[in-house]
Amino acid sequence: GQMSLPYCLAIGLLNNGKVRTTDFDPKRLSDPEILKLASKVSAEADTELDKIPLKPMSMPAIATVTTTDGRNFEKRVDYQKGDPRNPFTKTDFVDKFKECTDKILSDEHQQEVLSNVLDLDKKEGVRSLVQCLIASKP
Repeated sequence: GQMSLPYCLAIGLLNNGKVRTTDFDPKRLSDPEILKLASKVSAEADTELDKIPLKPMSMPAIATVTTTDGRNFEKRVDYQKGDPRNPFTKTDFVDKFKECTDKILSDEHQQEVLSNVLDLDKKEGVRSLVQCLIASKP
């Protein structure tokens, strides 16, 4: 299925690490390139990671890629992207917001919401943000 770990990893590998909402469109589910790569993905629990005291709310993971010539590439992540200990950059945040709202908000409304959110610490309240979100309802 499209929400499986093999599918998501295949998408990420094929898209230079990017997984977008459009990757979960029904027509992508039968893409032979994605399915071929996903069939080569396996996952297993690493009980040693459970013993690492990175609490609260840490889900460390290690990804290992083995190439056809036997080389291994490994990456460990202790805190998922977006966690306060591994925060999004402003660019990451803006790109993710635009990608997730692309089909429901106009470019103008996206900019208005972003402007209000990114300047929230300079405002006296959230009234303008709430008003812009209400105005943005589809």
